[in-house]
Amino acid sequence: MSKVYVQHHRNSLKRYRELTDPGTQLVDFAIRFRIVDGVNKGKITRGFGGVWNKVANRGTGQFEGMYDANGQWRGTADEPGPGRVRIVDVAQQQWPYIEDFRSRMILAEGARRSGKSFALAPKVVLSAMHHPGAKGVLLGPTYRQINNVWGHIRRITPRHWLMPGTLGINQTKKTLRFINGSTVVLLHAYKDDASRSEGCAWGGYDERQDISDNAAANALLSTSEGGKHFHIFETATIKAELRDHHDALMEAKDCEVYRMTGPDNPFVDPALFEFAERMLDRAAVEREIYARWPELVGRCYYPFIWEEGGHIREAPLRDGDGNLLEDITVNYCAAKFGTPSFGDKAARVIIGVDPPHHAAIYKVHKGDILHQIDEVIVGMDDLRGDVRALAHQCGQLYPGGVVIRDPHDTRSGGQQGGRRGSHDADKYFRMQGYRIVHCPYVGVEYQLTAVRARMEQEKLFVAPRCRHTIECYTYQTYKGARPDKQIRSKISQHMTVDHAGDATRYPVYKLFPARVDYAKREKSTA
Repeated sequence: MSKVYVQHHRNSLKRYRELTDPGTQLVDFAIRFRIVDGVNKGKITRGFGGVWNKVANRGTGQFEGMYDANGQWRGTADEPGPGRVRIVDVAQQQWPYIEDFRSRMILAEGARRSGKSFALAPKVVLSAMHHPGAKGVLLGPTYRQINNVWGHIRRITPRHWLMPGTLGINQTKKTLRFINGSTVVLLHAYKDDASRSEGCAWGGYDERQDISDNAAANALLSTSEGGKHFHIFETATIKAELRDHHDALMEAKDCEVYRMTGPDNPFVDPALFEFAERMLDRAAVEREIYARWPELVGRCYYPFIWEEGGHIREAPLRDGDGNLLEDITVNYCAAKFGTPSFGDKAARVIIGVDPPHHAAIYKVHKGDILHQIDEVIVGMDDLRGDVRALAHQCGQLYPGGVVIRDPHDTRSGGQQGGRRGSHDADKYFRMQGYRIVHCPYVGVEYQLTAVRARMEQEKLFVAPRCRHTIECYTYQTYKGARPDKQIRSKISQHMTVDHAGDATRYPVYKLFPARVDYAKREKSTA
């Protein structure tokens, strides 16, 4: 055994004794975070931990609270004295991810050099505090990748929080043991069964996009030792392999996704990102610096082709050989929505409605091909129309059909162009004899994805008379991660182009909620 190692071991024991009360074995075991940027710059967050009695193996004075050895949450009390609380600097965008213990699973979806792995380290330390006497697993695709997090955990963790000597830090087995009995084990996911039957209370997964689904499943099920307090937190970079997992978290009520961008990381010189933006192509900038998915780049409807032979087709719709395509709208609606298959009440059109002004009229052809044959817009002069006038005009032009509505609410109330009333869209369209269906409440990016998927498969076309829809498909772009709602129409100067797009995409997503090949999408935009 080398002299350096022996001296280091003696220094560790000495420091541990200095910071430990020999009489009661009370150890200051508390941490706070300082926000270094943004509107909360310089603010010290609330504290976690407190004072730990290592003989009784329980907390004795937490000023924020954590679970004790019996799984009970211990409340607020006096904090340790001045200078005894560990202060760690974090970025504003990292803090919501670090402090979230309400969600079962959280994901830091970050760009390159955004600080997502930097935020993983304090998350590990807090998890060790929240689960005394229990084990947690830190999983990464390889030891080389996960070792970066290991180094940062060591930097922010005071030595006296860990057991003495190699019992507290085992470099060979990559294990940390805290004074409250918590254990942190580093594992790599090179093999799918790396964490099988590990038996832990929580798990942190770094670079989740490079961890196989089988390895992640084994790690998730290993958290059974956490009981109802199990918690999983992940970091990931935007890649096609992550998309299904991202969508699942977005749809789950007890999960959360936090996005971290490169320029909002105060620990990296902004000059790097400014230089990268000049050197990289636009798609790479959006993905690698701003953590935006490939489909949220540039035009909202970039598969749309408005030239001859593209997605603009006259009615009646014909195939590539000039043969008429069979209109199956009546039978399609009868099978899907239970409308009559014959008679005056049969549904001969499908109408997408964005109250109070816009409606898109569709027919379904054999082969599940959608054709927008017309658009109805009331108040095209100065928006002096309302949903009652819209329903009436649709009823006059296209009686009998299914209306697929805006999912956000059932009323477009208030005053519209001088007319006052509740403007209950469902009521007015039912008065015209329509069957009402609401589009599912999902993020707009999923609706846009469904529209693009139909276009790419050559199963969505629009008639030349739908000028506002064509304008929207051609010019609508993204602002951040959402469609830009400020782009003015060149056809009707008082309108923006997004409303026509809203009316057209509701039926598409309701009928065909397909998803595109994101691996192909990423390659095509790289």
